[in-house]
Amino acid sequence: MRIINEKLFLSGHMKKLMQIIAIIPFIILLYFFRQNLLEPNKESFRAEVLAPIENGYSLKGLEGLYKDERFESDKLRFASSEKYSLEEGDIVFVSAYDLPGTETTFEILEYDRSKMTMALLGIFVVLVLFIAKWTGFNSLISLAGSMSVILIYILPMLVRGYNPVLVTLSGGIGMMAFTIFLSHGFHRKNAIAFLGIIISLILTLILSYTFTSLMHLSGYVSEEVVYLVHSNGFNFDIINLLIAGILIGTLGVLDDVCISQASLVNELKLANPKQEPWQLYKSAMHVGIDHVGSVVNTLALAYTASFLPMLLLFVIVSGESSTNYLEILNQELIVSELARILISSIGVVAAVPITTWLAVRFGSTN
Repeated sequence: MRIINEKLFLSGHMKKLMQIIAIIPFIILLYFFRQNLLEPNKESFRAEVLAPIENGYSLKGLEGLYKDERFESDKLRFASSEKYSLEEGDIVFVSAYDLPGTETTFEILEYDRSKMTMALLGIFVVLVLFIAKWTGFNSLISLAGSMSVILIYILPMLVRGYNPVLVTLSGGIGMMAFTIFLSHGFHRKNAIAFLGIIISLILTLILSYTFTSLMHLSGYVSEEVVYLVHSNGFNFDIINLLIAGILIGTLGVLDDVCISQASLVNELKLANPKQEPWQLYKSAMHVGIDHVGSVVNTLALAYTASFLPMLLLFVIVSGESSTNYLEILNQELIVSELARILISSIGVVAAVPITTWLAVRFGSTN
């Protein structure tokens, strides 16, 4: 008994040691990311508002070539400038333009929102750690790992011209492996959940390819996409970018669903090892169905919220013209978002019976 307790004690400390070691790459990433943030951009720099003047503002440079220099700028030109005005002490990003035969012209680009963003992030981290303790710590490390995969692997590979779907699929599988095995440990039920995620993700990929083709979607649904297409030196596959976005949007929900189902089946099997497989499957599916309802609703609302202003615009346009709702719903911008919601939801719903069957078939009673 003493030996068992010692093993459990050591395994617990080894798990914490692995978690601490896992932080090191993200500290290094944060250091380089911070260095990049603090390094002045050649095209823009931060400045402090000294006072409003007629048709503009008096500013003082805080970094780069214009550090400690005073200069004047025109009125704000960014989207929120009509609602908010600058006050003394505000920090903004400024761009300097040198035109032949004229003095340097300064233009205010945006507010510097970094402090409030970091404050909001700090509140989130503290709250997660305070409420969830080590589980919350694991979740934060997993989140950092996922964002690192996107920033260090997926985005650079896309810029270099690699296939967006293959890059996202490989990166997504790597993210899930890191998240599941670091947060939940190296157990059979977690390996089953991981396998369920992979199968469901492949099913989502097949559906994405099939229906983006059948629905004649081009992927040209925003100004950002048009800008990417016409960027010099880049050749992005827009439809594959659309499919890659669907995969990334599905991944986080699949993690929750598959882990929950695998853990549920494991607990039911431990509670009654003599239970018949079909009974175990039926019991687990009863709970899984309830879980799916809430998850799909969350997924749909999250996608809808992302293009709510555009929906309002279409409703207004339809009210002012003879355009009917059916024609509006047939617009590619709307259809693309509907496709995202439905394809992701199908992948999530399918993950429940897939993971449940895998856990019933291959799960351990130990």
